[in-house]
Amino acid sequence: MSAISLDLSGKLPLDEVAVFRLINEVAEREQMQFFVVGAKARALVLHYAYGIPQRRATNDIDFGLLMSGWDEFDRTPGRVRVPTSDARRGDTDAPSTLPVHLR
Repeated sequence: MSAISLDLSGKLPLDEVAVFRLINEVAEREQMQFFVVGAKARALVLHYAYGIPQRRATNDIDFGLLMSGWDEFDRTPGRVRVPTSDARRGDTDAPSTLPVHLR
């Protein structure tokens, strides 16, 4: 299997870029890796990379965090802070108006 790299430079809405940058800052600070899942991951590939029109029922962005095990998972809620929203309690009024879910 060969690796494929897609250039999405300049293709995403600026508010979404801001969310990705924020999550990246948090992940770097906490020394974690993250990945995008769900409908947004599909849209990144099909719509933004290949230009295939997408209709989405939701506008949220779902992220996964790579962790070494359950111990790290149990410590995460006290360490990971996303200052622009209260997404962990379901508040979707982030400044970008995009819901952010950390799971």
